[in-house]
Order: sequence, then C-alpha cells, then structure tokens
Amino acid sequence: MNYNGVIVIPKKAGLSYKSIIGATKHHKRSGMTISETGSTLKITIKTNDAAAMRASLNAIMRDIQVIEGASTV
Repeated sequence: MNYNGVIVIPKKAGLSYKSIIGATKHHKRSGMTISETGSTLKITIKTNDAAAMRASLNAIMRDIQVIEGASTV
C-alpha cells in the first residue's frame, strides 16, 4: 500500500528551509520533495507503508523544530 502526505507550514523570514533540509530525500521505503513558495514551505512525502510514513514525519518535524529553534538564538 502507498501512503502520501503533505505538510504546509509558514516560513520564518530569512531562513531557507529547502537549502538546510535538502530539496529531495529518497530512501528505500520513502521519498520526500520540498518546495518553497512565497511565505510557505510545502513538504510532500510518499512512502510504501505506515511505519515509513511515521518515521518520515518524525524526521521532518524534528528538522523543522531544530531550524526554527536555531533561528531564535
């Protein structure tokens, strides 16, 4: 079974999420693309199974949390 998810978040000014996280990430069981448009960041995740979807979501949210935390320092 295939799973698809999209995360859309507002960007903080001056941060390039795409360059920090990477434009694309592909693994054996999942793939991710990132696009920045105006003031939003769109992350599309495609996985082969629910466990891979959960792992991908956790990884991307952890990256975003680190980036936004670092911007407040």
